[in-house]
Amino acid sequence: MDDVARYWQWNRYTPVIEANAAVRDGDWKLVRPKIAEAFATPPREGDLDSKLKYDPESVPDLDRSPEPEREIPPPPPAELYNLASDLVEHNDLADAEPETASRLLGMLESWFEEVEAERATIDDVW
Repeated sequence: MDDVARYWQWNRYTPVIEANAAVRDGDWKLVRPKIAEAFATPPREGDLDSKLKYDPESVPDLDRSPEPEREIPPPPPAELYNLASDLVEHNDLADAEPETASRLLGMLESWFEEVEAERATIDDVW
């Protein structure tokens, strides 16, 4: 693997950096575990996902519904794995390697700030 860090984050609605995010740098991977409340979706009329998949012409525009209120609890601690020796991520090394965990967490947070700043400028266009 080359020396380029790779980042990943996914939530429903506005992204939440404390949940379901990761950074990989070389053999190291830092994971912010999923928080169920970050993914909660309210019931809504119709099944937009099915419409987009099976009848995309019936969805003429982006869903611009307001974002639902979410109460997201404090996040669990970040987890750190050395993929060279633990490819299936069973051995969390965050406590044993606090400097590496802190460095990767800083990288992830900086990346997220950059992405959110860019997203804000795109949202202004819409």
